[in-house]
Amino acid sequence: MRSDCQLMCYPEVRLIFLAVLLLMISGTANAQPGRRTIASATEQEIRADVRVERGIFLLYPADHSVVLQEWEIVGMPHFDSLTAEKRLRLAITEFQMAKRHQNQLKAYSAAQVYSHLANSYTALAQELQRQTELLRKPSGSTEIRKSFRESIMFARLALQNEKGDLMYVFGVGLVRAIVSSGNLFRALNTIHFLERSNLRPSHYSDYGLIRIRADIYLVLGRYEDASLAYEEWISKGKTNSFLAPGNALYEKLRDLKHKTGHPNNLPS
Repeated sequence: MRSDCQLMCYPEVRLIFLAVLLLMISGTANAQPGRRTIASATEQEIRADVRVERGIFLLYPADHSVVLQEWEIVGMPHFDSLTAEKRLRLAITEFQMAKRHQNQLKAYSAAQVYSHLANSYTALAQELQRQTELLRKPSGSTEIRKSFRESIMFARLALQNEKGDLMYVFGVGLVRAIVSSGNLFRALNTIHFLERSNLRPSHYSDYGLIRIRADIYLVLGRYEDASLAYEEWISKGKTNSFLAPGNALYEKLRDLKHKTGHPNNLPS
C-alpha cells in the first residue's frame, strides 16, 4: 500500500488536495461577510464611524442606543475597570481618531464629531473640578481651564461646520459649553449674537437658547428680564415636558410670577 507521501506525488492527487483546501479557505472567509473577526481586526483598522460609536459608548454610559459588536471593542479596556476621568479621556481619544480620519465618515458628520468632542471636554473639565473640590485642592487648574477652552472651540467648530437642521442644536451646545465654563456674560453675548444672526430652530426644537437666556438672567438676579424670557419661551410651545405642575422648574416660575407678574402664560 502506498504511503500518503507517495500519493501526493501524483499530479491529480495534488490538484484534488488543492481544490479541497481552497474550498475550506473560501468557506471560512465567507462565514461573516462584511465583518472582521477579533483575530483579524486590529485597532488601526477600525474605521471612523466605529470610533465615533466607541466614543459615544464611553461618553454616555447610560445611553443604550449604541451597542458595540465584539470586533468593535478591540483594544478597549474593560468598561467597569475605568474611572470617570479615564473613561472621558478615552472618549476624547476615540473622537479625535474619528476627526483625524473624517474622510471615512458615512454615518456621522464632521460637525457631529466636533459636538461630541465639545461635550467630552466639558464633562472632563467638570470631573476634574469635582476632584479638586473633593480633595480640597485649589480650583482653576491649568488643565480644567484648557478643557473648557477645548470644549468651546469644538462647539464653535460644530456650529460652523453644520449647514442643516442641527445648526440650532449646535448653537445651544456652544452656549452650554460657555455656561459650563462659568462665563455667563460671554454666554449671554453669544446668545444675542446667534439670535441676531437669525439662527432658526427646527420644528421639533424646544427653543433652548431662550430658556438658557432666561436661566442666566435668573442666576444674575435680573428677575424682570428672566420673567419675560421665560414667558417668551413658553409662548413658543414645546415646553410641556419641562413644566409639569409640581416639578422644580414649574415651582420656580410660579414664585417668579408672584414677584414680577410674569410669566403670565404658565400652564395650570
